[in-house]
Amino acid sequence: MDTSRQVGDGTVYKHYMKSMGWFLATSALFFASLWGFFLNFSTIWLTYWVDDINAEHPVHSYAYWAGLYALLQICALISLFLLGASIWIVSIKKAGANLHQDILRTLFRAPLRFFTDTDTGVTTNLFSQDLNLIDTELPDAVVSTLFSITQVIGQMAVMLTSSRYLAISFPFLIALLYMVQRFYLRTSRQLRLLDLEAKSPLYTHFLDTVRGITTLRAFGFIPDDIHKNARLLTSSQRPSYLLLMIQEWLNLVLNVVVMLLAVAMTTLAVRLHSNSAFAGAALYSLLSFGENLAGIVLFWTNLETSLGAIARLKTFNETVKPEDRDGETTVPPEQWPQRGVVELKGVSANYAVEDRDSAVTNLALRNIHLMINSGEKIAICGRTGSGKSSLIALLLKILDPISATAENIWIDDLPLHRLDRSVLRQRIIAVPQEAVFLPDGSTFQANLDVSEEATREECEAVLAAVGLWKFIEERGGLDAGMSASTFSAGQRQLMSLGRALLKRSIRKQKSGTNTKHGGILLLDEVSSSVDKETERVMQEIIRTEFKDYTVIAVSHRLDMIMDFDRVVVMDTGEIVEVGNPVVLAREVESKFGDLVRAGNK
Repeated sequence: MDTSRQVGDGTVYKHYMKSMGWFLATSALFFASLWGFFLNFSTIWLTYWVDDINAEHPVHSYAYWAGLYALLQICALISLFLLGASIWIVSIKKAGANLHQDILRTLFRAPLRFFTDTDTGVTTNLFSQDLNLIDTELPDAVVSTLFSITQVIGQMAVMLTSSRYLAISFPFLIALLYMVQRFYLRTSRQLRLLDLEAKSPLYTHFLDTVRGITTLRAFGFIPDDIHKNARLLTSSQRPSYLLLMIQEWLNLVLNVVVMLLAVAMTTLAVRLHSNSAFAGAALYSLLSFGENLAGIVLFWTNLETSLGAIARLKTFNETVKPEDRDGETTVPPEQWPQRGVVELKGVSANYAVEDRDSAVTNLALRNIHLMINSGEKIAICGRTGSGKSSLIALLLKILDPISATAENIWIDDLPLHRLDRSVLRQRIIAVPQEAVFLPDGSTFQANLDVSEEATREECEAVLAAVGLWKFIEERGGLDAGMSASTFSAGQRQLMSLGRALLKRSIRKQKSGTNTKHGGILLLDEVSSSVDKETERVMQEIIRTEFKDYTVIAVSHRLDMIMDFDRVVVMDTGEIVEVGNPVVLAREVESKFGDLVRAGNK
């Protein structure tokens, strides 16, 4: 079991203060100290005022005492305002933005296996509930905790003015409070973490329902899904209910402690004939002492439990290692890969963390030998799970080869394992199976030219080439807002192909017009959700616009495969056949021929 769930982790405080800035954190502590001093010293000031006005010869006038008392109260209010401003106004914005940026950077740099092994609800929980706690509950807990601590310290000092013998009870009081909070804090901290974690399955179920709502309706699974949602909702609320119960227990215990302290102080004041003014001030402080005492434990516990969100983000940043590896420092020339030659010499790859047991048995790609020449058009086909998309992911360094074969991949005479990942993905043009768009409301031009490197004329030319310009012009042109639902499935793929065309044009400008312009184009099932006419348009664009490029396309559409120079047939992560698609389709014992005949039935 993680001991930090029970006793906490002190480094979380440091992490939070670092996220808001050390100067801001120190200033908040200073303002809280000033607030406690000015507020409680004003109570002491009243006792001096009463003693002076009851004397036969008062030393100072009413104006003097009232003026300084008002000054103390004003200074207390200013200190409280500065404390609130530093936490609620400045810290929320700064700490929240820094922590969000940290986990976003970690997520962007996470390896592919993180996304395959981690529930989407867990990641969603980090960016929703945890960050919401940091922006809402945590600042309140910080201010309330500082408020209560400084108040109690000041009130304890005021009560000592009634009877110094009361100081004897303070060590016992502190020990008792420590034991109470230790028991309460251990329980509440774990309940708070359970509260955070119990919502992850609910979020995952909700996201899965949204994605598969049509299938659920078609098969009549809606009643079962509603029942499952209710069950997950009930489970997610149990920790919150138990947390409220132990908070009520805490209030009861602390009220009893304050009652005993009041009895002790009153007894000492009567028996020892304490100064009536100081005794009155002490009793006045005791009225709110119980509330503030309960506040210390309660707000400190809320602070600790709210810091659970910080702890989860900190753990996320520390445990999710970046996909970048040592030695990936090679930055190729701007025109690379100019020839587009790809060579794989016995490459194997695995989605899971590499170990002795899984390195051989659970390979996504196994002993891949393939030579792709400059300008060659290669189609990759095979049944579901055969490793087609894994091969594309391997070339983009989304999927890493096992260490024993890491040096066996070369692109244009450069070893893939030495290339900088971000540069590699900028230089190779890739079109995914499902087009991805910016958030709703972004413009057509921003979705087409994501890198913001092209002119309006170039964007219009690309859209005209893929047959979308008239459609976009009717909806307001490049500057009009759009969403993914604006396009049909086929139009979304054409838009994605338009991005590839625009990137090719930009690469050509950077490389220079006098040199032969080539490169690598990767296509992953781009025609899987389009009609025959859209597929024909896409084939024509690939044939004419990328004629000098090496094209590697994953496809199950036989008409599209027949247009390629060679076809690579894969099965269970291995290459089982390579050859001309027209020739292989005619052979009786050909694996590709079997796929063709099965598709024609």
